[in-house]
Amino acid sequence: MAETAPQTQDSFLRVSADKVGRLMDMVGELGLVSAEILHRPDIEELELDGFENFAHRLELLIREIQDESSGLRLVPVGTVFKRMQRVVRDLQRQTGKKIELLLEGEETEVDKVVVDSLYDPLVHIVRNSADHGLESPEIRKESGKGETGRITLCALQQGGEVQITIQDNGQGLNN
Repeated sequence: MAETAPQTQDSFLRVSADKVGRLMDMVGELGLVSAEILHRPDIEELELDGFENFAHRLELLIREIQDESSGLRLVPVGTVFKRMQRVVRDLQRQTGKKIELLLEGEETEVDKVVVDSLYDPLVHIVRNSADHGLESPEIRKESGKGETGRITLCALQQGGEVQITIQDNGQGLNN
């Protein structure tokens, strides 16, 4: 029997979001129906050899399927972060400012729908940082800073939530 070489790269399969959503709905229903069946009062009164063990194994398996299926919609936030690199290049040409973009936490996974909805707000905030936060190279130099301003996009998983922060090392806003 020939051994197969271990895959060094993840392989991907494109599946429509509707199909994944439907699968998640069905897995949720499976969990509910299973709980209804396993916790019926008339079944609890029966003395069936090994029933509790089988019921426990079924509940564990369903929970594992629920966890795995909920992860199907997760994609790295880096997919939208990396698109900001082009935005920053365009902003450098438009503003005449030197800008470095740092990306942190790109591997943090977020629901695909959320990632898709992040692009426009991120563009807006990155533009604001470049236009209003970062100074021109001349002003940065005069104030003792390097000519190149920095914008940092950071994603951080905190419990069940993802926190996205955008920072720049510019002068800040005048209130």
